[in-house]
Amino acid sequence: MDKIRVAYFTSFREIVGDEQVSRIVVDPDTGEDYGYRRGNLEDMALMLANPEQHNHHLAKEFAGTFELAMVFSDDPKDKLQAAREAVHRWPLEVSVPNGAGMVPLEDLLVNIPSAPWRQVKEPLLKARRKSDYEIEIIAELTKRGVDLIISDSHLSYLGPDLLSAFWLRALNIHPAITQKDNPDRLPGVTPTRDAYTRARYGWVIVDDKKDRDTMPLDVPTEVEYKDRRHLAIHVPKSNVTGVTVHVMTEEPDGGPVVKYVLHHIPEGASFEAIREGNYGFKRQLLPAAMIEYVNRSDVMDLMIKKRIEAQTRGL
Repeated sequence: MDKIRVAYFTSFREIVGDEQVSRIVVDPDTGEDYGYRRGNLEDMALMLANPEQHNHHLAKEFAGTFELAMVFSDDPKDKLQAAREAVHRWPLEVSVPNGAGMVPLEDLLVNIPSAPWRQVKEPLLKARRKSDYEIEIIAELTKRGVDLIISDSHLSYLGPDLLSAFWLRALNIHPAITQKDNPDRLPGVTPTRDAYTRARYGWVIVDDKKDRDTMPLDVPTEVEYKDRRHLAIHVPKSNVTGVTVHVMTEEPDGGPVVKYVLHHIPEGASFEAIREGNYGFKRQLLPAAMIEYVNRSDVMDLMIKKRIEAQTRGL
């Protein structure tokens, strides 16, 4: 089989939001200068472009196994432009091997904003709009011969259409533990904040959680966090968190785990220190997890099968 063609799903909220990817990061609590925060997409591109110069121990194997076929963003056009203007350097300027030559990531970018369906209130109409939206994305993936989706800070959950088309061929990286039987599990969109408040205060904010059943079953109480009142659930303090790569299913952060790493939050660590540590672990974990996953015989057989089906249909 030729190189495995990857579509990287992300949201540039990672840049314009408080994660500060592709920018110089200074800890607002401690004043520590962490330097330039390289996101996974840029790191992967640099690994593919020049594996000999990359510090990941699997860089050469990774570059020999994968190629980037598409970068997908669901951001509104104005947020995408804001991301370009906010960065220390624009990560999509990095060029990667693609076919016979090198192409900048910008040329691989497919931007289809999710706002048109996300803003719909009526449930049935919203579901139809999302289905049409995902069918449009599937057409782009098919046109580019994508074998595997990687989701990283992509804030729209994949729905039934995409998951069906790429069943067992879509992985997500999550900056926390996702195993359901692990007491330190932190699913959802705010895992770094949850790891911080759990370690320092012994509670997790729940009033902004879309999927409350992923949190411990308890009566929320009011807490103050960053000069605002929130509803939170008290949990046992823990300084254990991690990073997980898992198979994507319709249950957010609930799919089978491919590979994970645990780490301990130092006593008194700031929010930004935890996040900085997570980015270091993410850059090391994702390539290793991808290699391990595609080396599974069932996964490789499925990707080969899908390629043959596409060739049969003349795609």
